[in-house]
Amino acid sequence: INADYSPTYNSLGYAYRRVENYPESEKAFQKYIELLPNDPNPSDSYAELLLKEGKYDAAIENYQKALSHNSGFVSSKVGIAAAYMYKGNYDDARKELQQLYDSARNDGEKRTALFNMAITYADEGKPDMALTEMEKEYAIAEKENDYGNMSGDLAAIGTVIYESGKYKEALEKFEQSVDVFYKSSSSQALKDNVKLGILFNESSIALKQNDLKTASEKAEQFMSGVKAINNSNQIRLAHELMGMIALEQKKADDCLSHLSEANQQNPYNFYYSAKAYELKGDKQKTKEFCNKVMNFNAIPSFNSAFARNNAKTLLKTI
Repeated sequence: INADYSPTYNSLGYAYRRVENYPESEKAFQKYIELLPNDPNPSDSYAELLLKEGKYDAAIENYQKALSHNSGFVSSKVGIAAAYMYKGNYDDARKELQQLYDSARNDGEKRTALFNMAITYADEGKPDMALTEMEKEYAIAEKENDYGNMSGDLAAIGTVIYESGKYKEALEKFEQSVDVFYKSSSSQALKDNVKLGILFNESSIALKQNDLKTASEKAEQFMSGVKAINNSNQIRLAHELMGMIALEQKKADDCLSHLSEANQQNPYNFYYSAKAYELKGDKQKTKEFCNKVMNFNAIPSFNSAFARNNAKTLLKTI
């Protein structure tokens, strides 16, 4: 209908990137840049592809191009920090994020800087420092009685504590997250959905505490609940949980079957796959999936940070 309709090239670039057809993704993003040469978003999108490909220096260059068009384009500042983090230059990553914090135009930008700062510490294997940054982020939301963001921050804090092996404390944070969310102005349906989600945390923690019976019961409840509301994202999360349980039961094939239906944009599922192949005695596949985690190169999250740490440890044993 209109070969110069620019938004479709951005969407097409991300679609090709998702299926790892990077040459076609690049073509789409280059056309997007051609159509909007003075807009920051095309260069930012292309930089994200370069980040995914592990071309960190080229990604930084294109993120900087985006910033030359709009110095306040936050996602490009976060992208530069991500590229430095993946290069192992944590100090440089945090320098970028500190600049974002210092120049923040609102609380949202401050929170973004602190959240990504926390992720760099988690990726570096410094969970205590990650918690310090998350507590600063929570304080911003608490000051404004922003219950939605407070809830999200508490869940993230719970995740860091969980990854540190403090399961009772982590569960308390997850429960507090739900309680706080119920104070928000969100719909009752969304509140009920958040409450349903804690079953995932309860099951995961029971699994870590070697209570397989409780873990399995909670997982079944979670799967039934999310299927009842036909929430596709949570159904994928339920399969991840089922895969974790099957792994603990040493049922490698069942684990891999569930993980094939889990979120393929969560690198933790590649780590669990690596563990399943380790259980099967397949060192080549174990290494392959560990490397998929290490080279996932998405915009950073706590999942990617902790999965990378675990994959790094597993690779040392192969």
